Amino acid sequence: MEENMSVGEKIKQLMETCNLTQKELADKCDLTEGAISKYVNGERTPRVEVLIKMAKKLEISPDYFMDDKLTEFVKIKSLVARNAGNLTDKEKMELMQILMDSRKKK
Repeated sequence: MEENMSVGEKIKQLMETCNLTQKELADKCDLTEGAISKYVNGERTPRVEVLIKMAKKLEISPDYFMDDKLTEFVKIKSLVARNAGNLTDKEKMELMQILMDSRKKK
């Protein structure tokens, strides 16, 4: 697999490897065929939760889909979730804004 492949290209490659149609992948992952089509065509980028669910259903590592930036986002999100009780409301809002801004840049 090439490092510079888009998520859509990775999904397409995975479908070919597993010999799945878009409909079969959608059914297996509780998604719509239209959503899979948009992911494959690069019209939409799946949320992290969708990629993790897809990886679990296909019994592969979620790392298959993630580039370094996305992996870093997941780590930060996990740290925030685990430490939310120790943060003030202002700190939570600041972190949420940073995370949202980093997602927009993708």
